[in-house]
Amino acid sequence: MVPMPENEINRQRFVTRRDKKGEPFIIGRGGPDDYERLLDMYSGFSPRPAAQGLPPSDPEKCSKWVGEILKTGKNFLALREARAIGHAALIPDPWEDACEYLIFVHQSSRNRGIGTALTDLAVREAREKGCRSIWLCVETKNVNAIKLYEKFGFIFCDMDACERKMALDLMRL
Repeated sequence: MVPMPENEINRQRFVTRRDKKGEPFIIGRGGPDDYERLLDMYSGFSPRPAAQGLPPSDPEKCSKWVGEILKTGKNFLALREARAIGHAALIPDPWEDACEYLIFVHQSSRNRGIGTALTDLAVREAREKGCRSIWLCVETKNVNAIKLYEKFGFIFCDMDACERKMALDLMRL
């Protein structure tokens, strides 16, 4: 798949940032027109699946998964040279005023502040939209992700041997 050229990206949705190495990337709201870009990122994603079976390793299942997230969630992308390097989404919980949070950063861009920028954008968006809380599940061995979530105020609320549930109460902050 060929990524969309930089000049065809809707620049109104994105702002330019610099990662920890000083390299520029753009970050903003994702939408249906980002479908191919996300499939391209996930086709080269490692490890696959990374957590809870996501992203799906089967190309057909991954395609359906990406389409469903773009349709039901509020999506956020980090792009470098028009290629997706990070994707986060807030998935509304229909039973309460909360959202599930998903985040994936391509292995070539990890530990460079991309996840922090995506999480910051998602938390601000959830707060602006009146969401009461955000929750997620994280593998117990994913120390870097846990540190990221704790930096934003997520706390542990449930656990089993392999994964822990964390939540951020947006009403107390």
